[in-house]
Formats: sequence, structure tokens, C-alpha cells
Amino acid sequence: MGAFGQPSVLSRAFSNARSRSRSGSRVWFRAASRRTAAGLGIVWALSAGEAHAYVRYKSKTGNPYAWREGCVWMLVYPHGFTDMTPQEVYAAERAAQATWSHDEQSGTYLEIVDTDVPEEVEPPLPQYDLTNTTIFHSDRWCRLGAASDGTDCYAAEALAITSVWTTSDGHIYDADIEVNAVNFRWADLGPASKTGFQDLQNTLTHETGHLLGLDHTCYNPSDSPVAPKDNNGQSIPLCSGLPFNDPLRMTTMFPSATPGDLGKRVLSPDEVQAVSEIYPIAESAAHACIPPETATGPKSGSGGCAVVRGENPSVGPIGLALGLGLAWITRRRRARR
Repeated sequence: MGAFGQPSVLSRAFSNARSRSRSGSRVWFRAASRRTAAGLGIVWALSAGEAHAYVRYKSKTGNPYAWREGCVWMLVYPHGFTDMTPQEVYAAERAAQATWSHDEQSGTYLEIVDTDVPEEVEPPLPQYDLTNTTIFHSDRWCRLGAASDGTDCYAAEALAITSVWTTSDGHIYDADIEVNAVNFRWADLGPASKTGFQDLQNTLTHETGHLLGLDHTCYNPSDSPVAPKDNNGQSIPLCSGLPFNDPLRMTTMFPSATPGDLGKRVLSPDEVQAVSEIYPIAESAAHACIPPETATGPKSGSGGCAVVRGENPSVGPIGLALGLGLAWITRRRRARR
């Protein structure tokens, strides 16, 4: 094995919130009523000044994921996506990236920089190629290039998936975001609401957290048999056991979103703490902003270090069975009362 260790990929799915059921071992997403949503807003306003904790992905050897560079370059491909104009897509991506970057978070040196790719240009496959992309699936919710027999397809309830390629020391070299435009409708819901639509900026802000190495703030036993630890060394709670007014539900990295949700557009104190501690401004001089055309990393087959799609200790058996390391957050139909 080469000096960098073996690059592997971890993918995370971000799913639709629909069910009201509170029971069960999985995370069931709920369609909050206006009254419930208002109550949650009050809880968030009261607790907004307090950071609780954040959760990082870790390699098999226990090293937390992080970029080593001062900036992360993204290519945004709106090809084939018709719910929004390319300009709206670019704006949503830039806003999501800015939320995590130095201009809005003074405690971090990190900058996420996007390049707007013309809509007629087809995106590349999401793969380890030292190129970070955001792409949209409008025809089939499957990996680009997947066979037509339905293999290598994603769960219909997943709003988006982020794949992160790392080495055993936790160094992130590549990441790709895939958005589900097959099973969901998308819009910029900032100016006005649209019934049944998901807000693109809201979801991209959440996915950018995964791209930077952050896991969800609660866990699902089907994804991980053992509760992951947060930055304070404490086991994170079950998603299914959280009350509706728990502050964790207000975090950007909470793994659910109702149609019309805008709450993840703004980082909670937990995520502000995370980006400021993982990418601290005090270390800015040690992390250069490397242009993408000069990026280097472990090559497939070089030095005995093959690039493979591998699993992560925090990923459950459903994802491993799919061969993608996906941590699915599943959906159950609304329980009748």
C-alpha cells in the first residue's frame, strides 16, 4: 500500500421527511404542521447561542475526514435539470458553499469555490478523479453509467447523495454531490413557497457539510450498530428517539427535510463550531488554496494503492449490500390515527 493509504468512498443520503410515526428503529421523516414548525422555530430561537456537538466521519483507522487544502473547488452541472434555470442552480450552490466558507464564518480559513458549467455540458461519472462535482439526475435515480437492469440505483426516498473519497489518514481528495430530480421537485423557496417542492439551497447546504467531513447529528441503528461519538466523545442519540422540540432537529446536519424546509440554509451553532475547529482561521497560513488543475493525489494502481469504493465503520449493512457505503435514511408512510 502506498504512503497515502487506500482511498475509499463514503456516501450519504439525505432524505425526504414525511411520516409522523415516532416508533421504530429507523429514522422516519415527518411532515410538520404549521403549528409544529412554529414551535420548533421558537425552540431554535431560544437555543441558537449554544453549541452542543458535531460528528465527523472517520476512516477505518480512526482518523477524522478533512480536506488539507485551503479551498475546495466545485464544478456545478445543471445539465438535464429543468425544475430551475441554470442561473438559479448556480445561485443555490454558491449560497450553500458560502454558508460554510470564510466570508460568512470568520472562524474558518476554508473557502469553497464553484465553477458554473454550461447546461449543455454533460457531467462526468461521480468517481475518484480529483474533480468535485454537483450533478442532477432527471431520468433515472441511479449512478451515471449504471446498467439498465436497475442495479447500482439509489433509494427513491433519498433527496441527495454525497460521496467522499479519502485515504486511511482521513485526507479527503475528492467529493461528488448527486441530486434526485427524478422523485422530487426543486425550487428556490426563499422568495415564495411552492407546495410539495424541496428547496435546493437547503439540501445543498446539508450535503456540503458531508463534503467537508461531517456526519449526521443523530444515528440510525440500521446504518451503524454502535452509536458514533461526537467531538466531545459522547455517543450521539438515536434519531427516532428525539422529541419534536429537540435542538438537534434544528441543526443543518440533522438527516431530514420536509418539503418547504429552509432551516438548513443557516448553520446552527454546532456546525459553526465544527467548521471553525476543523478548519480554524489560526491555521490559514498552513493551508494553501491549490487550483484544481494542479491537484494531485493517490493514483489507481500506483504504489500498490488502488482506488476502490470502500465501506466506513459508521455505515450500516444496507449501504454495504449496495456496494456504495450508503447510509440510507428510510421513509415509512404516514400512520393513520
